[in-house]
Amino acid sequence: MSLFGWIDVPVLVMMAVWSAVLLIVVPYELRRLGLLRKNFRGDVIPAGFGIYILLWMIPVFAVWLPRAADQRLPLAYAMILIYGILGFVDDKWGSRQHSGLKGHLKGLLVDHTVTTGLIKAVGGLAVGVAAGLVVERNLLASLLAGVIIALMSNAFNLLDLRPGRAGALFLLFAVVLIAVASPIPVGLVPAIIPAFIVYIPDSHGRVMLGDAGSNLLGALLGLSLILAVTSPAARMAILITLIALHIAAEKLSLTELIERNPFLRRLDGLTGVR
Repeated sequence: MSLFGWIDVPVLVMMAVWSAVLLIVVPYELRRLGLLRKNFRGDVIPAGFGIYILLWMIPVFAVWLPRAADQRLPLAYAMILIYGILGFVDDKWGSRQHSGLKGHLKGLLVDHTVTTGLIKAVGGLAVGVAAGLVVERNLLASLLAGVIIALMSNAFNLLDLRPGRAGALFLLFAVVLIAVASPIPVGLVPAIIPAFIVYIPDSHGRVMLGDAGSNLLGALLGLSLILAVTSPAARMAILITLIALHIAAEKLSLTELIERNPFLRRLDGLTGVR
């Protein structure tokens, strides 16, 4: 019995056991590392819980890579896992003194400080372009793909300011993309499982998804979008939308924007506790 040609019964059993182990180990290790933060309500909870998604996905792609007839796709998805590492570095060692792209650039140019956020931004762009080079046939398309992946990754980071918001949107977009895309972005399919597992405590305000999770989920969705949307015009439209979102976020908090709009506020309330 095989699902998508590479997810079979032994793999499913292995992942079920691995899921249970991670649910015990990850909260313990986050506390041991001192990764506890106050949420928007002032509760002290484990931060960077999105590392669960990264650790869950590593053995999945390790199994997929040698089994794939064309290794370009699993290789590209495996490279995207680096976003989870970059995000976790920011969760653990990042300073909230500098925020946003302008803040990180100011830290470099004015304060002569290389922030973890800047490392994450530059590293994320490099990883996105590298993944683009794996799946695309020319340099221009690879660069465009890399920028879209990096911006999508950061977009979910911007959204992750309230419980469940980033996780809910990822699950929604992922399900829609899997349903309408042809061929199905099979690398996105297994990500739904750990994303949903993390979404449950995140939406109840018991853990923080953190950059480790939000950046990784955004990048996974970005790569899947690139694979599903091959039209250069459509990709440019996606790029322009992402750039506009980032410009808006530099001028106005997305949370403030949501709070000002009754319809968006109502929808946002469905994603988690407020």
